[in-house]
Amino acid sequence: MVGDGNAARPPDVAVLYARHRGAMRRAAAAYLRSRGAALTVADDAVAEVVRRLLQNGVPTDVADDKWEAYLVRAALNAAKDEIKKVIRRPDKPDIADDVSVARAGQADPGSMDEDVAEAIDRERALHRVRQAMRKLPSAQYAAVAGRHLHGRTNGDIATDLGVTDGRVSQLYTAGIRTLATLLANETP
Repeated sequence: MVGDGNAARPPDVAVLYARHRGAMRRAAAAYLRSRGAALTVADDAVAEVVRRLLQNGVPTDVADDKWEAYLVRAALNAAKDEIKKVIRRPDKPDIADDVSVARAGQADPGSMDEDVAEAIDRERALHRVRQAMRKLPSAQYAAVAGRHLHGRTNGDIATDLGVTDGRVSQLYTAGIRTLATLLANETP
């Protein structure tokens, strides 16, 4: 314990990861979802937190009961960094470079039109997926939404549904297949 005068050994990174990976992933996924980013980036954010802990060492000034809060904050910061990486990709110029202001004080409409068109297409696709998800049986919906919308693990979903992890995997697979069929048969 910090502050008791004893030189307490900091927890092992693997132990911290095992205990708090779910909370870190859920926090990163919620942040990324609110920014329209892919939920797979949440795993990258959690991996980055672990990499930083391994590289820099585990801080010794965090109390035992504060690790989850510390790691969730670190995962949120890593998620923000992951979004910055995407925005500043070499094949996609920085937003500041993309919006050049002419001497007349007006933005270059060409680059903005493409961004707006992409955002509209993305919103339409999300709307189609939401509509299709409403047609899923409730257990399949719980498995798909739990994993993709809420960043939950099969174990968490299994506990909620009162089934095994394997059954959640089956429900998830069936839900994804049903969604693919519904979306393929839909007329845009």
